[in-house]
Amino acid sequence: MALNEAKSGNDNLNQQIFTFFVEDSMFGLNIENVLMLGQNVQDIKQLPIEKEGFCGVIKLHGVVVPVVDFAHRLGLASGIDFKSDLLEQLTQTEQSYISLINCLATEVEADKKRVVSNLIESNQWSEKGLTTRDETLKELYAVLESLTKDISKLICELDDLVVGDKQHQAIEKLNSISSTILPRITSIFTRIKEQITSSMRQVLLFITNDGITPYSAILIDEINDVISYKPANLQKSDVGPLSLINEINNAIDGVYIKEGVQDCLYLSVDKIINNHIATPVS
Repeated sequence: MALNEAKSGNDNLNQQIFTFFVEDSMFGLNIENVLMLGQNVQDIKQLPIEKEGFCGVIKLHGVVVPVVDFAHRLGLASGIDFKSDLLEQLTQTEQSYISLINCLATEVEADKKRVVSNLIESNQWSEKGLTTRDETLKELYAVLESLTKDISKLICELDDLVVGDKQHQAIEKLNSISSTILPRITSIFTRIKEQITSSMRQVLLFITNDGITPYSAILIDEINDVISYKPANLQKSDVGPLSLINEINNAIDGVYIKEGVQDCLYLSVDKIINNHIATPVS
């Protein structure tokens, strides 16, 4: 059943919306337009066509269908893009922690303020990471935050020793603790990066207009759930203040709003595909 037919024939029925995330934004489309999920991303065949978000084609049930990277189609950074950048930031941040410990003996003698500044900057980065929905990552970030506090406490203790003309004791204390802190730093960053890398995979969402034939496929990063909405939950984006979100490549029909559930940007399948690439080849 086509999307517009489902709406016109069931105005009083709840809409079942298949939802997924692009970073912190939740998107959804009518469950009747979802045919199946696929993991065989490696089977996508690239074509010499340069279109925004167009990845190539893939065959399903004897039909060759176009594949679109959903985030790139909308001009957004995908989860893969975000995580790749995050891995680079992690590598740089890990090195800053290691460098901090390695040069701390010199810094407490010469310029402690610069050390504290570097540490605060690192701590702000770790706190920002706590916004992730990955429960394992939340736990790992919490460990990183705890480690950062331990280093901060160490700096204060070293400072007290230096101020009290106990510089030799400060260096001895640092040398003793460094042998345990450095392995902890390496271990936690390795675990964080491994967790992020393991989640860097995309899923094919095959879309249909008749409930049987694959019409197209979009690459998505993070599946959420099927959520039931009443028609009144939908705020249309074709008129009024919400018309601004039509600027997202004219792919958004409106926003589903429901208490206790994150707002869901409701997609038009026809706008995602028809306005951008050709129809599938049988």
